[in-house]
Amino acid sequence: MDRQFNTGGYGLMDASIRYELGKLDPSLRGCKVQLTAQNLLDRKVVAGCYSSDTGCFWGAGRQVIAKFSWDF
Repeated sequence: MDRQFNTGGYGLMDASIRYELGKLDPSLRGCKVQLTAQNLLDRKVVAGCYSSDTGCFWGAGRQVIAKFSWDF
């Protein structure tokens, strides 16, 4: 039995913004904040398939990540 399947094409939208806090206050020199969002439209997509026996798996839904860093 031939088990072929096609997942089709798709596109995802990601965005990221970063700000250096030292621009607001010199005492915060080296501090940065960043906000990153992945799969903004929260699309349900097939991320990959290993074989017809193990099947396919879904990609991650929308993810929003906040990051603070300080270089000293």
